Amino acid sequence: MKRRDTTISTKNIPRENIPSPMATGASWQPLPESLTRWTGFMLSWLADLAGQEYEQVLATIGIQAQHLGILTLLEDEGPLVQARIGERLSLVKHMIVALLNDLEEWGLAERRPHPTDRRAFLIHITPDGLQRLRQAEEVSRDFAQIFFAELTSEEQQLFHSFLSRLVRSKMEHINTERH
Repeated sequence: MKRRDTTISTKNIPRENIPSPMATGASWQPLPESLTRWTGFMLSWLADLAGQEYEQVLATIGIQAQHLGILTLLEDEGPLVQARIGERLSLVKHMIVALLNDLEEWGLAERRPHPTDRRAFLIHITPDGLQRLRQAEEVSRDFAQIFFAELTSEEQQLFHSFLSRLVRSKMEHINTERH
């Protein structure tokens, strides 16, 4: 299987190549009005659409959302062992191994021996990984502007704030259930 080129620059990606809503294929149809009365259904539908379109945008720089999650975590928290990355991102072992293999093969992250545990490796983000993260920030910002164009700048900020609050609340609930 051929791997994606890791030298893609977002500077060569015309803004018009970032997908707009409903551009992901014929399988997406307008949501029937009768289903808009269910907030959960609309949220699920919109999340599926946004997820597919966001994956297309990230593909223009050669990564997927889960790769982006790992790179972001490594930048924010520093080197981590594989198991900790899996815990933080709620990924099962085989999935985290495959994602880390991708990142290492592409030169975006590397495994280094743990200084105190001979059985473990610390995962480090590389300079190329940091560059790819900057590219992801750029295309993500452009995608958000297009995807949320129906909302004013203030509404977009409020929406983000509401989502962040819900995520924090759900994470607190999940953490409480685990302990």
